[in-house]
Amino acid sequence: MYKSVVVEFRPKLQSVNVFVCLNDECEETVVELLESSFKVSLKCSSRSLTVEFGPFKAQTSTLSSLKTSKNFISFRFFTQKTSTAMGSFKTELITNQSRPKGVVDVATVEPNTNYMIKCQNCQKGLLETPIKFDRVLPLPDNLDSGDWFCHAHDLPPKNDRLEPKPKDLFYAHCFVKINCDILRNYFEKNQIMVCKSCFNWLGVKEGGTAKLWFNTVSFNQITTRGLADLNSMVKKLFANSLFNSLKILLLYRDANGMKNYLLLWVLEKCLKINMKTPKEPDRECEVAKTLFRYFEGDNHDLVRQWKAEHNVEFMEVSRNMFLEVMKDLYLYNKVYPIEFSRANDFLVSYLFLYQ
Repeated sequence: MYKSVVVEFRPKLQSVNVFVCLNDECEETVVELLESSFKVSLKCSSRSLTVEFGPFKAQTSTLSSLKTSKNFISFRFFTQKTSTAMGSFKTELITNQSRPKGVVDVATVEPNTNYMIKCQNCQKGLLETPIKFDRVLPLPDNLDSGDWFCHAHDLPPKNDRLEPKPKDLFYAHCFVKINCDILRNYFEKNQIMVCKSCFNWLGVKEGGTAKLWFNTVSFNQITTRGLADLNSMVKKLFANSLFNSLKILLLYRDANGMKNYLLLWVLEKCLKINMKTPKEPDRECEVAKTLFRYFEGDNHDLVRQWKAEHNVEFMEVSRNMFLEVMKDLYLYNKVYPIEFSRANDFLVSYLFLYQ
């Protein structure tokens, strides 16, 4: 009968938005709102769908903005107050968390430990023999050396201070930088490193330095997934931000030299939803409601505008991270009716940051 049901709950506003995606088109539908559930009846097939609410009760007389278009039904309603203060602007419950749940600094690589680096896709070794790194050091958050000092220095434009030696490893949140001389079994095209065995995208070559992601190569058993790394990076940005909204510009460079950009505009960093599908009967979670837009190449006004804005976070990501988050965003954009699936030429979707 249905493909998905999404219930968005905003406690402060005491409002709920509902989006129902049906398997087939139905011209006549009836929506009945009760205190603890709503019922959608399809006259064309004499079938009905009942969805129970979570920790709130509905004001049964407040159903509004009911729209039916093709195989979508959407409406909104208001919830009852749970108390005189909670669920209003008088009181806000703040959890005592120093960092958002699930944020980790980096997959752990230890000095003076033997490591074999392999392509994560085919497990082909990228070293002749295992290596012990003498120095394992974190990269600064800001790689622009001009911002490291409070007064001017005659520094060269190239950050040769951050070029690792053969037994150095510099790490950031989900990637590392190592010396290219120690690597084997790869070929380079347009500064992109590709596995010789399976042609898997490995990383970016910057002069004599290889920038490799934990979701493209493995260090012994240390490995991650692209979407999990992307979500963790976004959570880290929020942890260091004072705002509930963020603009993020993602860059992925392919082996043909093309730059691919994904513009992410996170509108609500923590939105409570209840998602129901035939495969997942009931799924309560917190998500980030996000606008997104994809561009290929630099020759776009909006890409140039976002590059120039000081409040836009810029991140270069791996192929795995870029493609996996794109797939997820397009998937959850489909739960919206066409009237709600776009805003300001962006598509609307969810980032499941807190799973």
